[in-house]
Amino acid sequence: MNIEKLNHSLTPLALSQVNVEIIEIVELEDEHEKFLRLKEIMVKRDGVISDYLATLSPSERASFATKELVINDELLNLATELHKSAKKEVVDFVRGRAAVKKYK
Repeated sequence: MNIEKLNHSLTPLALSQVNVEIIEIVELEDEHEKFLRLKEIMVKRDGVISDYLATLSPSERASFATKELVINDELLNLATELHKSAKKEVVDFVRGRAAVKKYK
């Protein structure tokens, strides 16, 4: 994921800064930390968007929301992949632990 996928022509500065944080998180090696920090930053992103929407006229709000829907789909895909990855790590860990107990 790159910053161009998260920003669009109507992205305000505050949201752009949050998007930079998202890119930094996505580049982390530790999947667990990545998942936890991504969850936190998504809550922050939601707040920034909600605050920004409150300042827009109805037509501007609709334009912004249309552009954000595409980005939200990208972020949903990212979160889904991270969730699958974290789930696989847990399953592998449990299986490994069970195998060790079996041979003790």
